[in-house]
Amino acid sequence: MISDKFASSWINNLQRFKPLILKPFVVKMWLLSAHKAQLSAVLVLVFVLAVAPSACGALADALYPPPAQSLGKRIVKVFAPNVSHKHPLRDARYQTFLTASYGLFALPLWLLLQHLAPTLQRARAQSENYKKLALIAPDPETKQQLLQTALRYSVDALPSVKQGHATVIRDTYADQSQSPTLIHPDTQSLQATAIGDNQRYQVVKALASGGAGVVYQALDTRLKRQVAIKQLLTHNAENAAMVARFREEAHSLANLNHPHIIAIFDLLEHDNQLWMVMELMLGGTLADKIRVKGFFNFSCAIDLLIDIADGLAAAHGNNIVHRDIKPENILFTDKGVAKISDFGIAKSAAQITQTQHGLVLGSPGYMSPEQAAGQSTDSRSDIYALGITLFEMLTGELPFIGSTTQVLTKHITQPAPLLSSLRYETPVSVDRLLQKMLAKEPEQRYQSITELQSALNMIQIELGTRA
Repeated sequence: MISDKFASSWINNLQRFKPLILKPFVVKMWLLSAHKAQLSAVLVLVFVLAVAPSACGALADALYPPPAQSLGKRIVKVFAPNVSHKHPLRDARYQTFLTASYGLFALPLWLLLQHLAPTLQRARAQSENYKKLALIAPDPETKQQLLQTALRYSVDALPSVKQGHATVIRDTYADQSQSPTLIHPDTQSLQATAIGDNQRYQVVKALASGGAGVVYQALDTRLKRQVAIKQLLTHNAENAAMVARFREEAHSLANLNHPHIIAIFDLLEHDNQLWMVMELMLGGTLADKIRVKGFFNFSCAIDLLIDIADGLAAAHGNNIVHRDIKPENILFTDKGVAKISDFGIAKSAAQITQTQHGLVLGSPGYMSPEQAAGQSTDSRSDIYALGITLFEMLTGELPFIGSTTQVLTKHITQPAPLLSSLRYETPVSVDRLLQKMLAKEPEQRYQSITELQSALNMIQIELGTRA
């Protein structure tokens, strides 16, 4: 009976590790939270490798010295120098002491296990929180983003998805290397059709759907290249504001020519619908990479942020403020080059000063305080959103979570958590960089993207990245 209870208890304990085997992201959360265990492991390792053998040998010699040698033994030693005259128990006790020193590894392991249950509990709570937010999401795109985040934290069942008029038809949630793709039912009839004059663009397949439009992969038969085509959904085509926003995105991209901004090739009307032909990006989004990796190391994050800042500098140089910088809008080519996309709510500096107060556009999780309050925004709002993006890259989560109203309120009233409080190895320069990027008052942030680039370049040199 006792052995059965012991076996049952052992099996139950092993079951606690199952989520960690299935969810690498939760493993990273667990290890990251166990700072004392990490420090203990390093100290014990140094002791065992550098100190333990000599210390154990000295202890064994002290406790078990060689016996006093008689005249006969000294004569034997002269003619047989290889004969050992150590205490017969000395070597056995030395091995015992050394084995006991190796057993010190149980200390960091025990400390590590103390963080297991709280980590799993926190991961489950985060997953449930994001799934609840997805139920009240205002549009399918936001719902998709919230469910992707819920999946990262999920350590039990995978979240089910129902999108109302849009459904997930490619359920790839079990595959951590892929992101779920939302396909609107209206798009199914467009498979293998042609768009444009002389049927120039042959639709290959639908890639993804958001609240405003659907993106397809297509073949440009005239130039013999693969492109992406974004269609404004039928129910949005009758909305004058959505049409204007769609055209604004095309105009913004047309005025920008930069290696870190997605290129636009054409804007056309077909069957009374608007279509935007763009550069095809097959490397996924930054949100996908964060979901898979959990969080970036500091050098990779800074390198990537420099590329994004270069693209933003080109936009700001043309008096265009993006206003919706977030990981979902950072796309990658198949060669890993990052490019900014989705300029749908971008505005010129002149237009922003005339924006109606109280009108809130953007993604709540990444909004600057002034944008969340419905006030006028400028390039410093993009710097704030870029800071939130960097925070997510380095921690795997957003600094503020909750309902939309709660998140907007936190952006306005609460400081973001210190990065060093979540990752103890955070360089001081990176901590200061984020604090300045996420300052509540625009006057306390970097005043231009150029100033931010200078700070990033200094940190890049400090971290020794990109020789």
